Amino acid sequence: MLLMLIVLKLGLLSSNGGNFFSLSSAFQSQEDLSSAAASLPDHAFVLVDRDEYLLDVSDILKTTVEGGLSEYLFSCGILPTEMCTVTTDGYINVSGIGSIDVAGATISEAQARLDALVRQYYSSSLQISLTLHKPRVTSVAIRGMVRNPGNYILSATSRVSDLVLESGGLVFYGSHLGRAVSQQDDSLPVDLSFSAETNRFRDDPFLGNLSVVEMFPCSNPVFVNYRGSIITVDIAPDGTSLSDLLHEFIILRGDVNLEQSYISSRDDRTVPLWDQNRGFTEYTVAPFDTLNLAYQDESVFVSGAVYSPGMIPFNPTSTVSWYIQAAGGYLNEANRGNVIVSTPSGNVENLDIDTFVVQPNSTIEVKYKWIAANSEYIALTMTAISLIMSVLYLTQ
Repeated sequence: MLLMLIVLKLGLLSSNGGNFFSLSSAFQSQEDLSSAAASLPDHAFVLVDRDEYLLDVSDILKTTVEGGLSEYLFSCGILPTEMCTVTTDGYINVSGIGSIDVAGATISEAQARLDALVRQYYSSSLQISLTLHKPRVTSVAIRGMVRNPGNYILSATSRVSDLVLESGGLVFYGSHLGRAVSQQDDSLPVDLSFSAETNRFRDDPFLGNLSVVEMFPCSNPVFVNYRGSIITVDIAPDGTSLSDLLHEFIILRGDVNLEQSYISSRDDRTVPLWDQNRGFTEYTVAPFDTLNLAYQDESVFVSGAVYSPGMIPFNPTSTVSWYIQAAGGYLNEANRGNVIVSTPSGNVENLDIDTFVVQPNSTIEVKYKWIAANSEYIALTMTAISLIMSVLYLTQ
């Protein structure tokens, strides 16, 4: 039987019964910016989209001379690596190079301006890379269909989705659609539905250049009923296919019994969600339809030499190696060639962990290496030998 667990891809929705997320504190005044910035670690190297993130005052950039530094370049004032803070007038000062205007530029654009100055004063073989070392913090207001609207201070590398999460998630009837207003009063679309092509939310701007985010109420809601909680998903007025709805908003990966799940249409029809032979039903989900997801608790227990032994939700078609990774992976003391699976029908040994598909309610045991498994006995034996040797030495 195919069992699955629903997890919202949006990752932001709150049920009508309470939050799914623990919240950080909401900063309410601009005075908290300096203390918030100080709380970030000095080595907070951040990977961001170099062609999307816009630099501004208080961003800290790092320059690095690729391939090392000669004595001549050092005598010219160039440093092997240097931290450059964007000043209030929007410039960074690079030793041995000069000042570069970077405010409002992407990291790639700032890199190009640095490259131009390097070529102007030095050999074209000199390569100095520019990366974002520590982002500025920014104060952004959020309002609309979120649980805790207000002002928040976050890293400028955070996105709208992070702000929605910070504010407690979307309330019931909250839409994934909204708008963001930039500090220049430009209006930007927000669309936190999932794009399979890019593997990210469709429109999820960085917060660094924003002042206000507003999340809209659902215009064309579809209700998802799961374990007594109902959430809403906003779809197009003319509906969407069931498969597209699942791809854009919901991940199914365990604990949902698809064979017993069904759709209640707004015209009082009942449509099965899953067909054993054809898969998901070919059905156009319309506004005000309800997806009723049946729940059944089945799991796999992973024990032994793994980092996080315990219960793992059953995942159809997953192999032994998948469950071991889900339990944190092997310990150094693990005997990787000795993995035993106890199924409802008996034990299985000498199996291929990469191809063996685990049944629900099974137990996977990763054995320890002999020394690790018998460490207590070895320690006792060594202690006894030590005592015997001491007695022999004293009696001589």
